[in-house]
Amino acid sequence: MKWIRYKGEERIPVAGKVIGAVRLGLVDVKIVIKELKTEEMQRVPEVNIHLQESMMHHCMPSHEFAAEKMKLRSMRPVLVAIHPTRVLKRETFVNEQKTRGKIEEKAVSTKRSTFPCHQSEDALAQYFDVDSKLWKPLASVAQLGEITDVFYSAELIGNNLYVVTEVQKQQGGFNYVVYRYHIVNNTWEKLPQLYIEVYRDESRSPPKICLCSVSEYLYVFSQSNSPQRYDLSNNVWQAGEKLNFPRHEGILQFLAATVMNRKIYVIHDCQDRKNVNKPAVFHCFDPVKNEWERKASTCHPHFESSIFVVNNRLYVAGISNSIRNLGRNYLPVELYDERKDTWSVVEQKRIPPNLLGAFEIERRVYFLINNFPIDSGIRIPPEENFPVHLGGEWRNLAEVNKYAVLCYLPVKKENIR
Repeated sequence: MKWIRYKGEERIPVAGKVIGAVRLGLVDVKIVIKELKTEEMQRVPEVNIHLQESMMHHCMPSHEFAAEKMKLRSMRPVLVAIHPTRVLKRETFVNEQKTRGKIEEKAVSTKRSTFPCHQSEDALAQYFDVDSKLWKPLASVAQLGEITDVFYSAELIGNNLYVVTEVQKQQGGFNYVVYRYHIVNNTWEKLPQLYIEVYRDESRSPPKICLCSVSEYLYVFSQSNSPQRYDLSNNVWQAGEKLNFPRHEGILQFLAATVMNRKIYVIHDCQDRKNVNKPAVFHCFDPVKNEWERKASTCHPHFESSIFVVNNRLYVAGISNSIRNLGRNYLPVELYDERKDTWSVVEQKRIPPNLLGAFEIERRVYFLINNFPIDSGIRIPPEENFPVHLGGEWRNLAEVNKYAVLCYLPVKKENIR
């Protein structure tokens, strides 16, 4: 704007073309709107079009149009791990009471300790260098400035990354907080308080909490809670319809969620009253109708699994009951048929035993790290009938804090050299 005004008589006629070439992601959209509403700018016909586009971006920041206008030059998406500032460690103790040498009673107690997370001392984030196959500090990401124990999920919307984390309260217990990372400004912002009640047994691993986005809303899913949605335009939380699951069918524990065709698909681990694991329970949540719909259960029980979309088809990959019991080190994969409402097992004959959570979908090799599916870039030829060679160079991919959250984040090229 200063450049245009410096020689106004010469440059005002071309102002529309110049402004149209500017990436909104590099400018505060409120400043753009203020500048375009001035009397001198309104004389240029093209400026009104840019003003309307800026207003749309301001009111609907996650709209496809706004996301396109906000794309940043000289950036590319890289695999990033956001680390907690400290690590939780639990030790379980069993105290036995004996009478005449016979064990009468056992008492199980858990001691919980916290230690600084060494990854976060120099950088909150790390990125995976695909050339050296190593995790490296991403110092360009600003520190969060608050003590965190676990990062659960991340969701990228336009130029903002949303993460949900656990923060321990001074009086005991936990708060579950959603932060917004502004990629352009390199700043963190805490969203209004999120109300999530999670039954937390000290002997258990942290609960599952997942973020998804549809239209102008950020959704938070967790076990035993109604879905919470955050209005990106009005900055308020709203509670959705709670999932009613018959208690006689089992006890649900939230696993994962994903979005396909503007609907949210949620998968739950299910146990009966005798703690016997059953096939995972599958539901679809319609954000427009605020309604749940029961879908077919998976073929097998699943633990620590992920649900995701490949070529507009839903897949579940993760640990099954047979793997946990038999110590196998490959992942079962299931494909959902939306038309028939059925699941089928995807064969993994060309994936060798591994410790990286490797699996194959449509001749692509993925790794499941911290419940996050990663496309390795390895492709299996159609005529290949033998297990693919994964190579030892990928072993470093799994060397990441288990309480970190993984995502793809746009990063400036000069920050990852």
